[in-house]
Amino acid sequence: MLFFMAAALAGACLLVYVFWPRRKSMPLPADCGKLSKNRVLALINPVSGSRRGRAMWRDVEAVLQERGIASDTIVTTHSGHVREYLCSVSADELAPFDAVVVGGGDGFIHEYFNGLRVAEMDADVLPVVVLPCGTGNGIAKSCGITTPSDTAAALLWARAKRLD
Repeated sequence: MLFFMAAALAGACLLVYVFWPRRKSMPLPADCGKLSKNRVLALINPVSGSRRGRAMWRDVEAVLQERGIASDTIVTTHSGHVREYLCSVSADELAPFDAVVVGGGDGFIHEYFNGLRVAEMDADVLPVVVLPCGTGNGIAKSCGITTPSDTAAALLWARAKRLD
């Protein structure tokens, strides 16, 4: 059975994720990855909500590493760090990545998309997968992502689509 999940964010970028439902007894298959470049970028806010962003990302990163998928991790140090990072890189420098994991709460996700606008990059420069590290995690929940396992599943099985 497949589920279709949608996320909307201020008209910037809408993605649809297609992945298997998570079950405790169902391990992730070894051959499920569809990432062509085998590399993801992770932007992690260590102080969002539960303050467990780093630990939650390590869980996802371990699943990716088992499947030969590399990751570059940026742990933010202050408010606006993501915006500053996006203004310091070009879209070409983001091209080696299959997706970006935005680990934080709703505000951090907004900071990411606002950073893209300030940097004058298209919102769909990279597909976005949310790691729910905030307090309410409304955007992540609307995507059907409530745990690090869901984030890993979305990275490994998802097909991103831009919606109007």
